[in-house]
Amino acid sequence: MQEVHSLSCSYSQHALESLDTTGSFELEIANSRIQIDASSTLDDVKLILHKSLNLSGPVSSIGSSHGTLCHFNKENPTTAVTLLTFSAEDGPIPAFSVRAEENVHVIANNLV
Repeated sequence: MQEVHSLSCSYSQHALESLDTTGSFELEIANSRIQIDASSTLDDVKLILHKSLNLSGPVSSIGSSHGTLCHFNKENPTTAVTLLTFSAEDGPIPAFSVRAEENVHVIANNLV
C-alpha cells in the first residue's frame, strides 16, 4: 500500500511584512534530519527525500496545491499543501516531524 504524507507551509507574518522570501525548516524522519528551503520546487523536494531516505521507488507530488513547497504572496497569503506519496516498496515511512523553522510555519501530517 502506498503512503501519503503532507506538508502544509505558510510564510510568517514577519516574512510577509518585510518581503523576506528566504525561509527554511528541518524535516526529521526516523534518524535523518533534512534541511529544506521553503522556495524549493516539488521536484527538488522529491529528489532530496529520495536521496536522503535512500528510497528505491519514486515519490509523487500529485495533488499538491503549488509548484513550490511554500508560496510567497504578500497580497494574498496562502498555505501551500504538498502531498508526498511514497511507493509501497519503501514503506512504512516513519512520520515526519518539523524542526527549526525560519520565516515559515510548517505542519507535517501522515495521511496513510
